[in-house]
Amino acid sequence: MKTIFPILLLVCLFAVSGCYYKGKASDLVGTYQADIPPQAGKGGGFEQLELLPDGRCMQKIQLAYGETYLAQGTWEWNPYATNYYYICFRKIRLPLWAGKLNKDLADEPKGIISRPVFRGIFGGPKIMFREGYYYKKIK
Repeated sequence: MKTIFPILLLVCLFAVSGCYYKGKASDLVGTYQADIPPQAGKGGGFEQLELLPDGRCMQKIQLAYGETYLAQGTWEWNPYATNYYYICFRKIRLPLWAGKLNKDLADEPKGIISRPVFRGIFGGPKIMFREGYYYKKIK
């Protein structure tokens, strides 16, 4: 019986962590960072997103070989608009395309980028960067 409890606890934690996040927009405010893997090209790097309370978003993409790309856009969290729980960004750059560095990264950002938001093990939001990779909240 003593060995069953830890196993059940782990199963419950993993079950909860895979669900979509349904919290408030104010809980998403902060600075997030995701690593760009070296196999994507140009040695990899990182992307930082700062989500401001007024709906503005600041983006910084820093590549390992020294190139930096900046963008200012907006973000919106409306989990009740559809059956999916996505954060929508406008006018930010898309760093990866099909797992590789986006060849149009230097172009003026346009359009909408949507990212799914999941609930982490402790209930906080996890924004997906790409399949298997998530932005980490650093501030």
